[in-house]
Amino acid sequence: GNDTVILRGGVGGGSTFHGNIDLGNSDVPTGANERNVLTLGQGSFLDGSVTGGLNDDFIDVGVDARIDGAILLGNGDNLVETSDGSMLMGDITGGSGIDLINLRDGSTTTGDINLFGGSDSITIEIGATLNGNIDLGDDADVVTLESGAILTGDILLGDGDDNLFLEDGAAYTGNVEAGAGSDRVVLRGTSGGGSTFTGTVIL
Repeated sequence: GNDTVILRGGVGGGSTFHGNIDLGNSDVPTGANERNVLTLGQGSFLDGSVTGGLNDDFIDVGVDARIDGAILLGNGDNLVETSDGSMLMGDITGGSGIDLINLRDGSTTTGDINLFGGSDSITIEIGATLNGNIDLGDDADVVTLESGAILTGDILLGDGDDNLFLEDGAAYTGNVEAGAGSDRVVLRGTSGGGSTFTGTVIL
C-alpha cells in the first residue's frame, strides 16, 4: 500500500534509526496517487540508506535532520526535500521517472546526484550547499542555483534540452559538459553584483 515511515523529532533532538529503509512498491495502480513517504522530524538521524520502489516516493528531511547513507529513488516520480540545517551524506540516484530534488535554505548535501531518465529538476535554494557531481541523464532537465547557493562539483547535462541557471549571488565551481540537444548555461546578475562560475563549459 501507500506506506509511511516517520522518525519523530523536536526542538530538543530527534529519534535515531540505525539501519536501512526499503519503502517497497505501492500496490495502488500507477496514476492513482500512489506514494510512499519517509519523514525525518526535527533533529532526527537515519544512519543507513533509503531505497524507493517502482512508484512515487517522497523523502522529507526536516530541520537539523540527517541521513548518513545513499538514497536510491527508483523509477517513480519522486521528491526529495531538505530543510534548514539538515544534512544528506550520500549519493542520490533517480530512475526513469520525473525526480525533483529541492535542497532548501541552509542545508548541506555531500554526495553525487545521478538522475538518469525523466525531465528532472534540481533546485539549490538560498544558502544551501551541494558538494558533489551531477549527472542529469536523458530528457530536458533543469538545475537552478538560487542567490547564495553554493555548488562544488562537475555537471553532466546529458541528452535533451537542459538548462543550468545561476541566480544573482550563486557560486559554482566545476566543469559543465553538454550533451545532445540545445543546452543553456545562464549566469544572472544585477548592478550590485552577480553570480560566480569557476570552471569550464564543454559544448
